[in-house]
Amino acid sequence: MEILEWLLYNTVIPLSPVPLVLIGGWLLGRAQHLFAVIRDGQLFFYCTGTIAILLRDLGRKQGYDGKLVEGTLYVMLIYCAFFFGVAVLNREQVQEREMGHTSTWTVLLITVFVLVTRYNESLL
Repeated sequence: MEILEWLLYNTVIPLSPVPLVLIGGWLLGRAQHLFAVIRDGQLFFYCTGTIAILLRDLGRKQGYDGKLVEGTLYVMLIYCAFFFGVAVLNREQVQEREMGHTSTWTVLLITVFVLVTRYNESLL
């Protein structure tokens, strides 16, 4: 139950604007495809926030000494911040399909990594 609650409040609700924009566009007769909606890097911004919150929680945990996990999280944070910057600063040149695939896979992988880390460290 803790996993489902975490997913609801930390993934489903924060990412809900994406399908809501798609539904709203469809209702208004201006339907767009998924990659057109997420090409501005919003999903990378979501990932940086998710990683930052986990880093904070790990830092507060008594006796935690997972330097490899923390190092991996910092690398992921830099990766997401970089791609967010690329998407924002190069809006006209960004290839929707490539950026869409990259950001979608990044969200999936980071969500799983963060969830597994939280589960293993009893931070759910």
